[in-house]
Amino acid sequence: MTDENHVCDVVSVKDFGAVGDYVTDDTASIMQADLYCSTYGKTLDFGDGVYRCTNGILRKARWKGNFAPTLGTFPLTADDKIFLRPGYKAKLPGASLIFSGTGTAIATTERTDRFSSFTYCLMDDPSAGTPHIEGIAVVMDMDFRSAGGALTSVGGDNRSNYDVGYYATTGWTSHKNFVVFGYFPKAGTLIYGADIDYNTFDESCSTSGDIGLAICGNGKTGLSGTRYSGSLYANDHHSRSIVDNQWGTTTLYIDGDIPTASAPQNSLGGHYFSGSMRTYCDNPFILDHANSIVFDGMVFEWPNKSGSVGATKASPVGTTNTYGVVIQNCRHLSPFGVDGIYQFANSIAGVFIHSDPRQGSIGLSYGGVGAFLRSNGGNPALQLSGDINGSTKGWTVLQNQSSANRLEARFENAQAMTLTPLGALTANRLIAVATGSSSAEDPSVRLSGSDPATGFYRPAANNIAISVAGTKVWDIQTDGFLRPGKDNAFQIGTSSFRAKEIFAANNIINTSDEVLKTKRVLDSELLGEQSYFTKRELAAWGDVRHSIFRWNDSIEKKGMNDARLNVGFMAQEIRDVFAAHGLNVSQYALWCEDPIRTLVTRKRKASRQKIELVPHKTRTVEIVDGKPVLKCHERFVETPCVEMIEVVDEDGLMVLDASGKPELYPVPVMEEFEEEYEAFESHGTRLGLRYEQCLIFETAFLRSLLIDQEQRIRALEDTISQ
Repeated sequence: MTDENHVCDVVSVKDFGAVGDYVTDDTASIMQADLYCSTYGKTLDFGDGVYRCTNGILRKARWKGNFAPTLGTFPLTADDKIFLRPGYKAKLPGASLIFSGTGTAIATTERTDRFSSFTYCLMDDPSAGTPHIEGIAVVMDMDFRSAGGALTSVGGDNRSNYDVGYYATTGWTSHKNFVVFGYFPKAGTLIYGADIDYNTFDESCSTSGDIGLAICGNGKTGLSGTRYSGSLYANDHHSRSIVDNQWGTTTLYIDGDIPTASAPQNSLGGHYFSGSMRTYCDNPFILDHANSIVFDGMVFEWPNKSGSVGATKASPVGTTNTYGVVIQNCRHLSPFGVDGIYQFANSIAGVFIHSDPRQGSIGLSYGGVGAFLRSNGGNPALQLSGDINGSTKGWTVLQNQSSANRLEARFENAQAMTLTPLGALTANRLIAVATGSSSAEDPSVRLSGSDPATGFYRPAANNIAISVAGTKVWDIQTDGFLRPGKDNAFQIGTSSFRAKEIFAANNIINTSDEVLKTKRVLDSELLGEQSYFTKRELAAWGDVRHSIFRWNDSIEKKGMNDARLNVGFMAQEIRDVFAAHGLNVSQYALWCEDPIRTLVTRKRKASRQKIELVPHKTRTVEIVDGKPVLKCHERFVETPCVEMIEVVDEDGLMVLDASGKPELYPVPVMEEFEEEYEAFESHGTRLGLRYEQCLIFETAFLRSLLIDQEQRIRALEDTISQ
């Protein structure tokens, strides 16, 4: 060590005997140099080289290298792992500390889990302040390839034995281009200690291990402000061996739980992550006793299909002790990435916000109860659910672009209601709709057409009215009575649309009040003995014959033998008999003759707002063969046409905006089209009889016969008595 070095701010580790050729054990030299720099406030410089270490190092000073090699479990073979091979390790580019053998330096904590005690490669001295580190890699010694160049297996990679790659114990420490690589059985990077807030890791950092990055609390003080912008990996071994099941636990683990601690010390919050999270393990990240965790612009590259090596799903884990998680502008590989996010949101207690520009969704939930906006699949949708574990849970309202942009309401993916752009509403079961009136007595269902006042409404408490074209036609009363909306104005059924049968406990009551009737006046010589019936009328009815018949439609359904016999009259026979006696049957109420009408579909000209297909371009970035590839997509969206028309005032003068230009307003562009509609078409007539009128004729005729018989008997008795 020269006097010149002593006055410099940066000191080379090689000045203390470190070689960096992978062969020489540089452990002691590095520790001596680190102690010197810590004592004199120097930065320890690592020139390019591979510095082999045989035990853990307690770092006190600031370290700096030119750059760290690129090392990660992804991509599989395209990074600097190719130099982790017998005879090639000294060629690893940049500055690396490669740890060989079995570490004996042990750290202990107050935790009772895997981090209660562990060996480490590099540990920050808690009393060292904020020793920044830059351009250096901490590497587990192993053989990525054998001497012959083949990928090694889990049991044959000759890895060294250290539990944790990097143990951060100080706060406010900057990590730039800092790489931790290896299949560490406990964690690649562990952040733990008292008030070790605001550690930062830039975008060129990375860490890997059974847990890629672990942030753990001590139960005494909070731990917040971690910002990790690099790549997080789990133990996805380069052999990708399903048999060996070498995939690790997770890329990120945050846990503030200490059995003796209570909130807020047992909950860690205020951590921010961007960059990438790449693993095939089932649980990409695990949060327990964590809060205010933000993932922003993250690439979640997880298993993207069923049967991916090492996993069949990607399900982040969150406990009910976790809240305030924000996931925004992150990319998820579907289907398991997005579904896993929803499963995670369903399990945590606190607020969860999610937006994904690639899948097109954003959501807010609390304890799994929430709302999500989705636009993936080309159909924008709003989901409201008490269980957001899946895109079909609860209520979903979506715009179905493949079905003429109709609006659909679904529950558990079963369609409940649709609304077309032209306003046609279809519902499986319509229970109640309110008009929005301020009166609580006036909820209604209005069926809009040429007259908006057609539908159902409640004119009074517990009453239901049916209105057609603004006229109340029927009213169901509180006591259950069905009452016409107007006296003596409406009928049930027509000659073309008949009710089949009416069941009743009592007979029909007909109004027979004399004050509502005017009797027919005839000359007395025209009248018969039977009150007001004429002799001709009685004689005509006497010629009417009763009939026994079968209905034709009953014969068609049941056959001639099974169709039942009916008794009654034939309208045509009564007409002909009356005519033979010089009577016009249509003057009598017993006779009914109505047109036969059928419902037919017709076409007519109509107008509607013109719709045009507008090309819509989207851009997405997809990983193809390990590389981000920009892909452009184009689809056509139905868009209502408008024309920007100049606005005029009431005097017809052009209205100008603040800049002096004509103010424009969008006016719908209309087009004519041919629409189908239903209408009634008449063809022929159908005859009918009012049987109560016929029975009155029948009884009058029979009474006239009785009177006649009584007169004859009386005349015969008089003759005998004489």
